[in-house]
Amino acid sequence: MGFPQGARVPGGSPELLDFRSYVDDEEVPVAFRPDVRREADREFEGWYAFSVPFAAGQTRQVGNTYHGRLTRHSNGERSFDYMLHTGASWHGPIGRGEIVVRWTSDRDVAPDTISASPPPLTTGPHELRWRFLGSGTQPRR
Repeated sequence: MGFPQGARVPGGSPELLDFRSYVDDEEVPVAFRPDVRREADREFEGWYAFSVPFAAGQTRQVGNTYHGRLTRHSNGERSFDYMLHTGASWHGPIGRGEIVVRWTSDRDVAPDTISASPPPLTTGPHELRWRFLGSGTQPRR
């Protein structure tokens, strides 16, 4: 499996720091594989790749954790962008997904300035959380 690392953009910091992957709550080795396409407008810098073997009919729980920096904009705003889409080669249903974004203090992200699309399912002190249920059909881009 692979997790995308966004391409660098002017003024942006899309780097994923301390990327780790877990399969059924066990940490697995991860290798960064650069995007070999040499297109100037490529979407990804590369992929954090890890192996997840499946037996016939087996369900696995896959989790990824990482840290990111806020991008600072010329108007004084700060943002963090999260990329979410499945690969075209994925086969079979994805049962459910959960995304949790946390920050350490209101100095980093003031609660009244948060803008998220789609809106999070729940919010809490220093946290946004989304949950997605799979439809049993093949995910598409």
